[in-house]
Amino acid sequence: MFFRYLILITGIATAISAQANDAVELRSGLLINMPAAQVYLMQPAGGVEAVAVATGATQWRSDSADQPLSLQQNLLLLQIDTELEGRMDLAWINVDTGRVESTEAVTLPKGVIPRVDQGLGQEFDHRLTAAGDLIWEHRSRPVRGMPSEQPAPVQRQAGAVSLSGGSIAALAPPDPQTVSALWQAQSPEVPASSAGQRRFQATGGDAILVSREDADASIWERYEWTVLGAEGKVLGQFRSHMGYSPFVVLDGVLLYVTQPLSRQTADRGLVSEPLMLRAIDLASGQQVWARELRDTRYQGSYPA
Repeated sequence: MFFRYLILITGIATAISAQANDAVELRSGLLINMPAAQVYLMQPAGGVEAVAVATGATQWRSDSADQPLSLQQNLLLLQIDTELEGRMDLAWINVDTGRVESTEAVTLPKGVIPRVDQGLGQEFDHRLTAAGDLIWEHRSRPVRGMPSEQPAPVQRQAGAVSLSGGSIAALAPPDPQTVSALWQAQSPEVPASSAGQRRFQATGGDAILVSREDADASIWERYEWTVLGAEGKVLGQFRSHMGYSPFVVLDGVLLYVTQPLSRQTADRGLVSEPLMLRAIDLASGQQVWARELRDTRYQGSYPA
């Protein structure tokens, strides 16, 4: 049955750009405003923070909303974390001031709780289409304590809203093929020019990362990253423990995310690190700042 979405609007009416998105999404909930050289990230304890790319300085914080979704000129659309069933709360925040300009709520099908963090057997996620529509998908599956040869099938529900034309507008539910295509990862790898290296395209830019692995497996940072700009010009070089991670290059700074990890070291013992956004100054190859990110994976207990 066709599900009719109800849009409830509170606060000030906002005029937004008809463009799909004026920011680069490095990962879900992490947007880079390229013209303003500003990062919008989810804080670990909730809320959103705007950070300057060059210095890592906090430009503003807001506890009014949590997950950045889209940037339309100087207005940032975010989801407000909630435990309410059947409603997705959204907020428009002015990126110059961090002030909430308006809030809106979209009704969802029965049983859908749009949590920012994953629940036990529950995920709520978003993608943007090229036309500027916001597609959401709710995935659920019963969780059993013991592995099963025939796991329960994933139940999927999806919907869409338009972010163009001056306000949020309801759309008919998208077809499954459209939803599936949006969630299929596009490989950033490009052909390598020589053996022993891998090459990757930057997210939202033309920079190329050349990754080479050291033959000595005992080295922690065993990968050499060389970043190339236009016409193959070397922009910088540094070492990483990862062969690749999605990255953005902006004003001489490389931004990338490292996953949570624990490892034993000779000098410091057991070292644990959370999900982190890191900024590397390409001229020096040194990290200039880092920010812990909200880890939305389910990390609770499982049924026996």
